[in-house]
Amino acid sequence: MLGENIELDPKQILDEIKSKTEEGLKHFEIIKNYLEWKLGRAVDFNDVIKWFENTFFERKLFFKRPKNIRILSFTRTLGGSGDFDMATYYGKHYIENYSIKVAERIGLSVERIYGDEFIPETFYSKLEKFNPVFMSLCGHGNATTFTGQNEVEMIKVGDEEKAKAWSGRVVNFLSCSVGQELVPWLVEKGLKSAMAYDDVYYFVADPTNFPNSYAVWFFDAHFTFDVNLYKGCTVREAHQLTLDKYQENIEKAPEECKAYLHHDMIHCKTYGDRNVRIVHLALLKLSIIDSKEVVKDVFEGKVPVNVDVEIPISVPLMAEGNGIFRGYANFRGLEDLTDVKIKLRKPKVELDVVIKRPVEGEELIMSKDYTAKVRVEYAEE
Repeated sequence: MLGENIELDPKQILDEIKSKTEEGLKHFEIIKNYLEWKLGRAVDFNDVIKWFENTFFERKLFFKRPKNIRILSFTRTLGGSGDFDMATYYGKHYIENYSIKVAERIGLSVERIYGDEFIPETFYSKLEKFNPVFMSLCGHGNATTFTGQNEVEMIKVGDEEKAKAWSGRVVNFLSCSVGQELVPWLVEKGLKSAMAYDDVYYFVADPTNFPNSYAVWFFDAHFTFDVNLYKGCTVREAHQLTLDKYQENIEKAPEECKAYLHHDMIHCKTYGDRNVRIVHLALLKLSIIDSKEVVKDVFEGKVPVNVDVEIPISVPLMAEGNGIFRGYANFRGLEDLTDVKIKLRKPKVELDVVIKRPVEGEELIMSKDYTAKVRVEYAEE
């Protein structure tokens, strides 16, 4: 629920599980689902307790003590995020470094709205002025409501007027449970597409070490969606790559993270038009022409429009001297060709035999055995 502070340490969670409270049963199901997925067999209450104690507690002398770890969730947040509690503070850091700065590096136009600006007045004003195609947002939420700084209500099911501002856009929600009712309702009201979670989003963090080796596994997977949209993927393609990254991180992450990564993975869903892209693709062909007018293609494929793209190429063996590097693009029936003058030359290669023994002037006696020590060195520019 909104207003509930979900930031628990291992001892609190273990007590909740053993007491079979509502929160404890949530964690029990998360761990049970992960262990059954991992082991391929049914597990019981004692299996869950044993795994949790072995994973989140460490032995100190003769006692087991909980590790200094917190389990957090977003049950309460262009790049937009609040930063008023531990969960949104982490969210703001990772949305900036794993999404917004990536977009900037490849040449996309971005807008930020963080902290005390992440309130309805500023948010909806930015939407009108900046008119973003894509939004990556972080905040607390529940099935029907998404909130901003200090849990101020940003959008809820039934707010027809505010829903108009979301129409035609693609959104990545880092928030709890909004995929249950809010996002499907927004799609009905015109939201183009979205990725969201249809249950509580949990992540593990070490509060003494920000940002740390626990939390990164969660946000790295989540923002895989953004990064691949920036590369020109469809929502469907970017979502599958996100699920693949969750799977990869489950295998690589510390054991403390695995059950909660698995939970987030199975509750990460997409809505609306899954074939939409936030950047368009153009056909691009790159070629090299040498001094004898021999043309060799070094790349042909689709690349996103209005984005700086790095394309690895291999320069073939051609005639040395003046040449041309040519780029040809075709997009929506429009064509363009650009030439850049270059110089082609063959790589410098060197071959050297280094004799380390016998040394200069050394006397060798005939009919005796010796060990020669040599090294053949090859270098290519």
